[in-house]
Amino acid sequence: MKNAFIFFILCLLIIMAVAGCGDKKKAEALEMAQAMEDDVYSVFVSISPLLSIADSIAGGRAVVQVLVPPGENPLEYESPPADVAKLANSAVLFYVGMGFDDWAAQAALDAEDGPRIYDVSGIVPKLPALPDEPLRRLREKDLMPATGNPYVWLDPNIVADIIVPLMARALASADPPNSDFYMANAKRLQGRLKTLAEEARERLEPHASKPVVLHHGAFAYFCRRYKIPAMDAIVPFVAIEPTDEDLAEIVEFSRKSGAVAILSERGIAPETADFVAQSLGIPLIEVDPFGTGDEDYFELIHRNVNSIALGLE
Repeated sequence: MKNAFIFFILCLLIIMAVAGCGDKKKAEALEMAQAMEDDVYSVFVSISPLLSIADSIAGGRAVVQVLVPPGENPLEYESPPADVAKLANSAVLFYVGMGFDDWAAQAALDAEDGPRIYDVSGIVPKLPALPDEPLRRLREKDLMPATGNPYVWLDPNIVADIIVPLMARALASADPPNSDFYMANAKRLQGRLKTLAEEARERLEPHASKPVVLHHGAFAYFCRRYKIPAMDAIVPFVAIEPTDEDLAEIVEFSRKSGAVAILSERGIAPETADFVAQSLGIPLIEVDPFGTGDEDYFELIHRNVNSIALGLE
């Protein structure tokens, strides 16, 4: 993918050719365009929430792209052969890990001259995939729960303290002459993320200790950070709907736990969350772990914070 500068130079070449410029000048312009193209390298992220983070650190010195197209649900994404072609000759891939998007790492391994692969959750202290109650139900059915919860990006402090430094080091390794540039960008981004985290804490502090039920497990890190007890999860696996017996247990346990709302995840069928909410007489609060594709990380977190704060009032 060529950046805007290369596109501009190529447009100049066309104009020069139409204007009848000499071969020497056209050759010089072509050489300049090629040199600029050689200075640009490609960075990929698996999902949209990582895009603006990596792009802020790259600061225009790399072209940052996302594999899951905007508007598509990463939980339902099936990596096409085109992903392998995209990753060919790229420099870096950032993916979440913990089984969430291993297809991205595999595509990178299959790509010709593929990128260096970085698992952004690798050194994050991991939460269990789900709260205790849904884990118990899964074990009783001899279903193996995931080894950890992959939704680490929904905690801005984790992003600031772990993911941003990892990305900065990766870009510096891919492009050593610009390492100071990436580190400076990362430091500025960390400051903005810490401010975001503090704003979220202040907004949600009045609602700390109000128990909620998770629709899925995505907001476990978020709830832990802001001291909102997550008592249960209705849909532990997106591909497996809870049974009637499961739903009855969820309703009973949630009632005993004093749950005041359900965090209903955008992108997951709402019927079971609706049923539990109606059974308990508590509200649904829509939350979104992935974003719309046209908002950056800060906008995504602000939107979720506002939604939860308003829903818990």
